[in-house]
Parts: sequence; structure tokens; C-alpha cells
Amino acid sequence: MRINYFFLILFIIGTSLVKAQVKIGDRPQTIDSSSLLELESTDKVLVITRVSRSEMNAITSLPGGLVYNIDDNCIFQYNGTAWESLCETGTTVSVMDNADGTFTIDLGNGNTPITFLGTDDQTLQFDPASGILSLENGGSVDLSTISETLTFITNNNDGSFTYTDENGGTTNIDISDFETLTRIALNADGISIDYTDEEGNVTNLNLSALVSNLQTLTTLVANTTTGEITYTNENGVANTIDIGDLQTLTVLSLNPDNTNLNYVDENGNTNQIDLTSAVQNLQTLTTLVANTTTGELTYTGENGISNTINVSDLETLTELSLNPDNINLDYVDENGNTNQIDLTSAVQNLQTLTTLVANTTTGELTYTGENGVSNTINVSDLETLTELSLNPDNINLDYVDEDGNTNQIDLTSAVQNLETLTTLVENTTTGQITYTDEDGGTTVINVGDLETLTTLVLNGDNTNLDYVDEDGNTNQIDLTSAVENLETLTTLVENTTTGQITYTDEDGGTTVINVGDLETLTTLVLNGDNTNLDYVD
Repeated sequence: MRINYFFLILFIIGTSLVKAQVKIGDRPQTIDSSSLLELESTDKVLVITRVSRSEMNAITSLPGGLVYNIDDNCIFQYNGTAWESLCETGTTVSVMDNADGTFTIDLGNGNTPITFLGTDDQTLQFDPASGILSLENGGSVDLSTISETLTFITNNNDGSFTYTDENGGTTNIDISDFETLTRIALNADGISIDYTDEEGNVTNLNLSALVSNLQTLTTLVANTTTGEITYTNENGVANTIDIGDLQTLTVLSLNPDNTNLNYVDENGNTNQIDLTSAVQNLQTLTTLVANTTTGELTYTGENGISNTINVSDLETLTELSLNPDNINLDYVDENGNTNQIDLTSAVQNLQTLTTLVANTTTGELTYTGENGVSNTINVSDLETLTELSLNPDNINLDYVDEDGNTNQIDLTSAVQNLETLTTLVENTTTGQITYTDEDGGTTVINVGDLETLTTLVLNGDNTNLDYVDEDGNTNQIDLTSAVENLETLTTLVENTTTGQITYTDEDGGTTVINVGDLETLTTLVLNGDNTNLDYVD
């Protein structure tokens, strides 16, 4: 990224103490004791204020003020009364209005200035061929001895500039290859986003967990006091069905905070089991090591696989990742600023709804899924006991329903949500990146200067992502197909032979309701070893 260092200097001076010393660029820790401000670089320059000739003449500056005149392609200094070109190496000719009806011409060559009366409306003419400046009624000055050759730089409007020196020689400068671009696009699988950074590396972000977390869920809750079932659909609309002697049920579900298990016993009491300690006990760690000799970063993931990243080109990178809350996209730009994009409204806008309707006359439940298919269920009166235990693979919870069928609950997304995170932060003042690992250890890497910025925001239509690349081009990514591809369906199926109802939620978890007349109490607590769940039936 090409940075206007002049404005950066003003910002730093304005936010520093009056007596502070500031060093910008290479070797920031080395500054001369007599310096207030130092700039040092082997490949960067200081660019001062750029204005046209008319804009410059409209400015009254303190003596010593500097601007770059884009019409004359030259730096000018304000002397207290007028702007002077610093590009003229020959003699400077000045004309001064003496405010008394006379004018004085100073050739700047040591000769006595010429003063003449300016009230007789004489014409002042200059002959460029001879270099003679003359008055209409007589009197002339030879300016040919102080002529000055000029240099020019011309914008060719094709990504290149042409420089013409004092001898008429030209040099063409092509700057079209000085910038790298980043890209973001929806993968053809309709499930993930492909992000290509400035070095050409492609990062694939799977949106499955995000969509699963953001889509609204349906609930089926039994009231043990009244013998009623309450069904709440994705719109939050509740339907209450009275089914007589229905047996109270226990419910086990992952809390929306992705940290606790909510267990509702037969008395309707809700107990929360915090999985944080268990996850911290079970998770693995990653490491990030900087090699200051080679300018490489080595990252070792949880599976022990190492990846080496070469940062010798000093270009800052942007990052795009799914936030651990499975709701936001975190976009870290080249300045280290983190921008969050809440996808909740987009998912709510794109998903479909299910309905559950009770027929009080026939005692039937009619469930219509997201695909519009309806199922009618006749509720019966049987009840058996259930069991819950941690599978030996330490990944799934095994839930044995009333018929002895085993259903597995995958804790992967909960563990991914609870795992400690690493951070990578850029300090724009020092040009350093600080990496903090899972144990809180920090590694500081100096990667130099900044890069042009990109932005990523959710469009107001709650359907598209707007990505603005380094050239200012806006690309839209339609999330419709991704959400439609990722959204799961719920089903409610009646088994007329066994008198059971099987409910499959959006995460694929199944709940079997065997309506009977037996009732006992169960308990579920986290074992003190932070690894096992103790379930008492």
C-alpha cells in the first residue's frame, strides 16, 4: 500500500508529547539525539501536500511552508509574502508592486533593481525568441542570460508515467505491477468461502457450523403439571396440545451459548452442565514460532502438522475467519482492525420454516417440514427409561431411548467453540505483529510497512456480502445457495406399532417420545475429573 507519510507524520506528532522524538521507517529504535523527527527508508519516500497552482496561491502559510505544485511539477516554499519555486537553479526574476503607482523589477543577478512608473497604462511585453522584456514607450531588459530548462513528468493514463529531463531525454515508468490484490468468492460447493490473500494463498472457510448455529430451531416441550406438549416453531409461535395422560420427559440439549448442556428433568427443573473445564482438559494446543534469520513463521496445528510462512516481502496480510460464537465473520484488515459481520439476519432471511398443528377433535399432531411435506401423528400412552453416557471415543454422547435405540450427540462444535484462541495483532506505529498462543505466550515479529486495505460488509438486503478489494472494486457474494445448501430439516415421525414419536432436529439429533404411565427422576452432572458426565437413571 502506498502511504501518504506526510499525514502519518502529522498524526504521530499530534498524539506525541511536545518533547518526544519520533522515528519512522527503517531502524525505528535508532534516532539522533538532536532530531525531533527522522524518516529513514531505502525504498519509501516522503510525499508532501500536492496542490494545483491556483490552490497554492490561495494558501497563506507560515514562512517556510512547503507544497508540491502539480501544475509546475515542483516544490514551492512560502517566504512570508509569496510562494517561491525550489526547482529554479538559475537567477530568479521578481516583479514587486510598490503600492505607490510604481513597480520594481529585480533580475536577481546582483544588478540594481529597475523601478518604473505604472500609471501610464503602458504594455509590458516579452519576446521569448530573444529573451527581451520591454515597455511600450521605451526601456527593455535582456532576460536571456537567466533562462532555465525544465523537467516534466506526464501521466499516460495507462498505469505508466513519462519523465522528461533537462536534455529532453525521456524515461517511462510502469507502476501497474507494484500492487497485489486479495479476492473472496463463494466456492462451487455452495458450502464454503474461498479467500485468496496477497501472496496467492487460498483459505477455505466452511460455513456449515455458522449456518447450523444461526438458523432458528424448533422446540417440543412437555408440561408435566398440565399434561400438555408445547411446540414452538422457527418464528417463535407456540402451539399447545393437550394429550391427556402424557408422561413427563427429560430433555438434553446444547445451550445457544455453545458452552453449557441444558438438562431438563422430569420435574421440569433445568440443570446446566458447563463443558468449559472438560474441553480445556481434552483440547490440544497450537504454536507459532518466528525465525528472525530467515524471516519465516512456523505454525504447528493441533494435529502436529507444521506450516512455514515466508514474510520476507514485509507485506501485511488480511484475515477472514469464522468467529468462535458461530454467528459473526471476523475480518482483520491490513491495519490490524477487526470488523465483525453478523450473519443472523441473513440466515433468518434465507431459511424456510416448519409448522406443528394440533387437532383437538382427533387428538392428532400434523407436522409440516421445510420441504412442505406433512406428517400426521396419533399420540399414545406408554413410557420407558432412557440412558446417557460418554462414548469411549470421547467425541460423542450416547443416548439410549425408551426402545433401547442408541443415538449419538456429536460434541465437536461445542469443543470448537470452547477451545482457547490464538491472536495475531499488528502495531501500525512500530510495524510489528504480536502473536499470542493458547498459553498466553507472545511472539513479536517485525514485518515492516503497511498494505492497501480491503473491506467486507453484509449488504443491507441481508442476502449478499459486499467485498471491496484494494483497487476499490466491489464484489458481491450471494449467500442464498450456501444457506439453502447448508440448512438442515427437522422431521416428526409416528410409529403406530410401538406408540412412539421420533423427532429429528436440525443438527441431526433424534428424540424419541414413548408416551406411557411410568415416571422416575434422573440426574446428570459433570464428573470432578472434567472429562466424564455422570448420569444417574
